Amino acid sequence: MRALVPFTALLISTALLVAGHALQNALIPLRGEAEAFGSLWVGGLGSGFFVGYALGCWFAPALVARVGHIRVFAAFVGLMSGTILLHPLAIDPLIWVGLRVISGFALATLYIIIESWLNERTDNASRGAVMSFYVIINFAMIAVGQMLLTTYPLESFALFTLASVLISFAAIPLAMSRATQPAPLYAVRLDLPGLFATSPVGVIATVGVGMMTGAFWAFGGVYATRAGLTADGAALFLTATIIGAAVLQWPVGRLSDSVDRRLILLGITVIGACVALASFLVAPNEQPLIMVAGFALGASVFPIYAISVAHTFDHAPSDQHVTVASGLLLAFAVGSIIGPLIASVVVESIGAAGMFGYIAVIQSLTALVVLFRLTRRGAIAEEEKEDFTLYATAPVGAVLVDSELEDQDIDLIEPEPIQFQPELDPEEEAETEADTDSAAQTPPSPGTRPDGPPSAP
Repeated sequence: MRALVPFTALLISTALLVAGHALQNALIPLRGEAEAFGSLWVGGLGSGFFVGYALGCWFAPALVARVGHIRVFAAFVGLMSGTILLHPLAIDPLIWVGLRVISGFALATLYIIIESWLNERTDNASRGAVMSFYVIINFAMIAVGQMLLTTYPLESFALFTLASVLISFAAIPLAMSRATQPAPLYAVRLDLPGLFATSPVGVIATVGVGMMTGAFWAFGGVYATRAGLTADGAALFLTATIIGAAVLQWPVGRLSDSVDRRLILLGITVIGACVALASFLVAPNEQPLIMVAGFALGASVFPIYAISVAHTFDHAPSDQHVTVASGLLLAFAVGSIIGPLIASVVVESIGAAGMFGYIAVIQSLTALVVLFRLTRRGAIAEEEKEDFTLYATAPVGAVLVDSELEDQDIDLIEPEPIQFQPELDPEEEAETEADTDSAAQTPPSPGTRPDGPPSAP
């Protein structure tokens, strides 16, 4: 716990941000359904968010380099908070899609700032504990944010206000913190063909889980309300899904350390396909059964991303992990963009339970790909595998970099430094200048370079 103390302000900001985002993420599809937008537009709301999310991951490093982490964090908290309040002021599906793009862009930028900050200020010995605690905070606050949906009527302005307030408050702890800003961010050169050659299973499974989770966030609450639940019941359904994901994430990941990870992927995709197919055929309309379906769906869908990342890392050189994580994040975003659009057509055609049928198909196709690849490539040796880490499930895995960055194929974006010089009395200033002149006239000692540490013999 001592390792977490320097990050108290940052983690509090994260908790408030995630709670506010989770509330609006649950609220907006349900409100769109209540406003009779139709399934196609509700799917468009989900896709629009991930379009912005992908753009944010791409452009955030340059924005941070221009003005620094804290200023960008404060600016994008304000952008995201204000964007939420515009939804009830302009109830139009096309405008809402545009607002979702902005929200996605802002959230990705905020996540990159948070995760780069945590990663850089943590040493290798405590990085796993710090980042795992960060992931746990994400899961917990997503559940809290979704349950806040029960605090006010769905049709009121208050829920949008509450989400905006939580996100606005997220700026306060970090802005008031005395913590030093992190070093420059790293813009990674993506090599998607090379990534696919490294691990076809990892890429395809990541796209697949993006397609499923993107569709679920767009239509999970809609399904619950169409099945007869109230908005409060829909919040419980979404929370049950997150609990299922959180409970199974770690044990499934650790199990994959001891066997071929593709076998774990095959197992959870087959189980997930069965769960989704059963939910589609039965179409449960009683709250207990719906909660069980949500829990089982979360347990069998959400861990796929972490296992895919770990499997791809097993086959990638250690100096390419940043590039690999960035490519998989992009693959996940692509799946999350197209998934809600396809699911919207399915839901429009056969009803809300079609969401489960759609997920069953994607799970089945993923399982077939994994099964095929098992016949084409043998399992990797145990000593060559990377240990599973919970922080592989972080929202923006691309910035979870190793300490040996100088050996990787990356472009360093140098920020404009922000330096604050203390004001000196005239006498202190004269003494400082005298010390500087004296140091400049002193020749370097043998065995040292004038511009750096002792040189090698």
